[in-house]
Amino acid sequence: EEYCEDKKFPKYPYEETKEYFENMHMAVGLRRTYENSNIRVDSIDCENKTLVELGCNVGLITTECAKKGAKYCLGIDSMIPVIDIAKFTVEEQGLKNIDFICHEFYDYFEETVSDTYDIALILSIGNYVEVIETLERLSHIAPVWYVEPTNHPSHEHSKEEIKKWGE
Repeated sequence: EEYCEDKKFPKYPYEETKEYFENMHMAVGLRRTYENSNIRVDSIDCENKTLVELGCNVGLITTECAKKGAKYCLGIDSMIPVIDIAKFTVEEQGLKNIDFICHEFYDYFEETVSDTYDIALILSIGNYVEVIETLERLSHIAPVWYVEPTNHPSHEHSKEEIKKWGE
């Protein structure tokens, strides 16, 4: 599999980024947009903590956590274009406490790295079964997890059931 190359884009205008973000996610039932994608960061207590986001996409949540005072953030995604956008954003904003890598996160932690973090995020990358499988396989990488398996239109649970499941 081909992984990200360290390269710089000459420019990445907002409209292209917004179009890419929304086109990539409309198929899975996007309920947030490029403009409101970082609103969930308010509930993440990341100040002076290390954080990893599995399936970080263009890194909006990871970047906001870095700006909010996380000691260090790592975003992981398997798609080259989204990681390139995330790296470009970090460079443009001059953030030093954050990295993005293009990798399958299971492989990264099970075969490559044994790092641990204070917080792990798994937001909108799978359904309930996939999230449970991820937690079973990777729960050792962080003692605190923020989980969001709810942005897919095919889920059959009410908001109350989802909240209870999450708790």
